[in-house]
Amino acid sequence: MRHHATKPAATAFLFAIAANHAFAIDVVFIPTGPVPPGAAAVLTDAEIYLEGLLPDPITIQINVSFFDGAGAVANPTTVVFDYPTFRAALIADMDADDWIHNFLPHAAVPSLVPPAGATAQVHQVSVPAALARAVGLPAPILAGAISVGDDLDTDLTDGIGIPMLDAVVHEVGHLLGFAAYSIDVPGHAGRQSPLDLFRFPANDGVNDANPDTPLEFSSRPRTLTNNSPAGGHVIDVGSADLPMHTGTPTQASHLVIVDFQTTGVMAAIFQGRTFSPTFFRTNDLAILDAIGWDLADACAPADLSPPFGTLDFLDVLVFIASFEGANPRIDRAEPFGVIDFSDVLAFLTTFADGCP
Repeated sequence: MRHHATKPAATAFLFAIAANHAFAIDVVFIPTGPVPPGAAAVLTDAEIYLEGLLPDPITIQINVSFFDGAGAVANPTTVVFDYPTFRAALIADMDADDWIHNFLPHAAVPSLVPPAGATAQVHQVSVPAALARAVGLPAPILAGAISVGDDLDTDLTDGIGIPMLDAVVHEVGHLLGFAAYSIDVPGHAGRQSPLDLFRFPANDGVNDANPDTPLEFSSRPRTLTNNSPAGGHVIDVGSADLPMHTGTPTQASHLVIVDFQTTGVMAAIFQGRTFSPTFFRTNDLAILDAIGWDLADACAPADLSPPFGTLDFLDVLVFIASFEGANPRIDRAEPFGVIDFSDVLAFLTTFADGCP
């Protein structure tokens, strides 16, 4: 067990400034039954990671149960909004690097709907409660529930089994909005999710289906049909098309792996592999940013605080706060799992390198 001495007053002051500046969300896991050995520490680590990542000033509660096995599943709380209401909230909540949202369709969303993939106008959006709260819409504080297998590995260092921490962060990612309800969830067929507002066929096909311009982004039908059209799906975040699974055989709420630098924990959970300490990576973060979470692009590993794209004293304050709090967000150097002077050197090196 790591022991921390009481922070001196000056450091505590910096911690308070940085915490108020960057660590706004409050994630509360609520166990609903017995907690297996090691799992409480996993939930704490997940809270620390998520609270160090998401600056939206909200509280979300997540019920957690454990079962005998090695899987995990999420069951989000959802709220149905008229599409224009959600569109207006999403645009009002845009952060510094958001722009494609201004080209979302206005009154309804042209979509290729199941079962046959015919084009229809979709007027409703099923929004995860956590995301609704993040963009300022009324929603319950309970983001949903996750159920986690007690056979998952609570030790990130042994390279054995599926890491429980990765599984918890992955399932919370679904509660945050990595959810393709029309494709993956019975009862939501033909209704948009925030993720699917940005989902298009990967290829043009005969109908020029993949948008090439902002105006085409406004008018081209989104695809809400399982495993159709042929060629795959992408999430168009404005700056890139990010490949997604299509619903068969893998749920459409998951990223296709490009590589392990750009694709993180929302691709899949892997036997003996952890995405720690950066569970959400470039493509995961780009999608979370697009659907409404306030995640402007960081320009370098040392770019820890808004305004992103600039390395300045605020990044230093956040690093100091993270170091004092042993936040795994700054665990950038071996030995991993320990916040020590090697992480300070790694931060100073990347800070000195500046933004590309």
